[in-house]
This record gives sequence, C-alpha cells and structure tokens, in this order.
Amino acid sequence: RKFGTSLQKMVKETLARKTGVRDGIIPDIDLSLKMPKGLRYIIGEGGHISVDGSQSIKLEVKRNQTSSIMLERASAFPQIQLEQQLKARIHGTVGEKIHVSIDHDSEAREQDNKLKIWYEGNEDDIIQNIDAGDIKGLRGGRNQNVFGIQTSGALGSTKFDLTAGKL
Repeated sequence: RKFGTSLQKMVKETLARKTGVRDGIIPDIDLSLKMPKGLRYIIGEGGHISVDGSQSIKLEVKRNQTSSIMLERASAFPQIQLEQQLKARIHGTVGEKIHVSIDHDSEAREQDNKLKIWYEGNEDDIIQNIDAGDIKGLRGGRNQNVFGIQTSGALGSTKFDLTAGKL
C-alpha cells in the first residue's frame, strides 16, 4: 500500500512540475509546414491540432502467502493487476481545408468512439467536400451513422454526390 501511494504521489508531483495549471501533458501543435505549391493550392498552409483528455492507470499488487507442511517453508506469489482508462479528444486542421476530429474512450463501446476527417474546398473547386469516418448514410431508406466516405462537388452546373460506407 505504501509503495502504491508513494508512486501515485511522485507521479502527480512530477506532472505538476512539468505542466502548468492550464496546459496538458501534450501541448497544442501548430503546423507551420512549408507545403509544395501544388499541395498548398489543394489544402492551404499551416494548421493547428489540439489534444485533450485523460488517462488513468491503476496498479494493484497483492501477495498471497501459502505454506506447506511437506515443503516445510512458506512461499509468496505476488498477483499484479493493471487497469487503464484513456479518454482522448483530438481536433484541428491540417492546412486550411482538412479537418480532423477524434473522440475516443477506452471504456465506451466501439461504435461510440468517433473518428471524422473532412475536406472543405472552395465553392469554385470541383471537389467541394469530402467526409471520411463516421458519416450519415442511407440504410434501408433512413439516415443512419455509418463508417465510410462521402464526396460532393460540382463541374460547371452539374452537381454530384458520392457515398460509400460499411453497413
């Protein structure tokens, strides 16, 4: 018990020294990358990613002592149990047109964790929008969230939409 309490106290103190009251362990990330000209035209420049969340780790060590008359000695076998929980949210942009949104909870059902990446083009671009990840799709005549990709755009006065997903 004393070891676990001491370890927990040491970790909290170390993290408190490394981070400010308002900062997390992972700081926001500014993407000031020099993009090649062609790529810069498609997605823009720069970007910003913010990471938020929490992680808890529980370590439990138990020791059961057994003795045997035949062996004439006592032995102790430690049992170690480790439990982790991770909640993470990652949101931001890569360039000016690609957006990222990830919400993850290790204790949630898989379908409750969200992943979405989308592209927002200009209104004069042929491809105006691409959504990938958790999207609204048609299933059996009704809208339902599915994992897939959706694209919309226009070529002159002709508009188009394309949806593909896992049902």
